[in-house]
Amino acid sequence: MKRKIAVALTALGVLALSIFIATALDRIKQLEKAVARLEKTATPVSKDHPDRIAQAEFTPDGKAIRTYDDNSLRIWQVPSAGKPVTIAPLPNQPSQELPPGWQPHEFNGMTYYVVPLAHPSGTRVALAK
Repeated sequence: MKRKIAVALTALGVLALSIFIATALDRIKQLEKAVARLEKTATPVSKDHPDRIAQAEFTPDGKAIRTYDDNSLRIWQVPSAGKPVTIAPLPNQPSQELPPGWQPHEFNGMTYYVVPLAHPSGTRVALAK
């Protein structure tokens, strides 16, 4: 019984996959026809705007752009950004005055504080001034 169910599910999966592939191939053919039709009707330079560039591409090193018109080739230099600036953060400077009982410790270059939850004498300490 289990074997019949497994065979039936496998056959159903193969059928679904073949239908999916057939519709995908049909869609690809439709899209290829549409692209071919659009490529035939497309003009590289618009008649309304004759000053527009027909074709442009980057040079292999990416530092210039080549543009092609009817009779000419122009090379445009791409402005390059300057050297990247590395900004170093200021070191963590603790304030001069720490609340009572705070103990500074340094770990991996950062200062951490051990903060007591209660004053040793049992009285409350005001942390904010």
